[in-house]
Amino acid sequence: MSRDGRLDVLTVLVERKPDAAATDDESIANALKKDIKDYVGVSAQIEVGNPGEVARSEGKAVRVIDER
Repeated sequence: MSRDGRLDVLTVLVERKPDAAATDDESIANALKKDIKDYVGVSAQIEVGNPGEVARSEGKAVRVIDER
C-alpha cells in the first residue's frame, strides 16, 4: 500500500509459473487485476516477476507493507 496524492495504491507482487513465458506477463497482470477488482472491489497494480523472486516466509509472514 502506498499513496498517490489522495488515492491509496495497492501493488501486488506475483511470480509467473515456471512454464509461462515472460511475454505472458501483461495478460497475467490484466487477468489478476480484473479478478481483484471483481472480488475485492479495489484497483491494483500488478508486478509479475520471475519464479522465485517473491520472498518466501520464514516464520511470521509479512504480507502487507503499508507505505502510506
